[in-house]
Amino acid sequence: MIELAMNEMERTARIKGTHPHFTQEILESAKLCFFVSMQGSVFAPHPAEERTLVLNVAPFERFDIGLAQALAGYSNAKSVIRRLQRTTCMFSEDDIGRIRLWQSSRTS
Repeated sequence: MIELAMNEMERTARIKGTHPHFTQEILESAKLCFFVSMQGSVFAPHPAEERTLVLNVAPFERFDIGLAQALAGYSNAKSVIRRLQRTTCMFSEDDIGRIRLWQSSRTS
């Protein structure tokens, strides 16, 4: 979305003759600022317990309840994940109990 907006701003500026040039560094900086802003607004309404659990499992492509409990330090990690599954679309689960965090929620 940021890339499309910046491309349109660059195209518009070129038409007007002002032609700002957005480097890859500027684009990456804008993407990071946008992501941090969106992440804050998406996670702000969630209790600290939910935010902490998501933050701890985010580096993993897949995890199970045991790993989530160990990482977050919560014995009730399963109920936190189930609550997030009911109220958000952050998690999906396969047939053997492995959980995947929605790609856009994962940290790099």
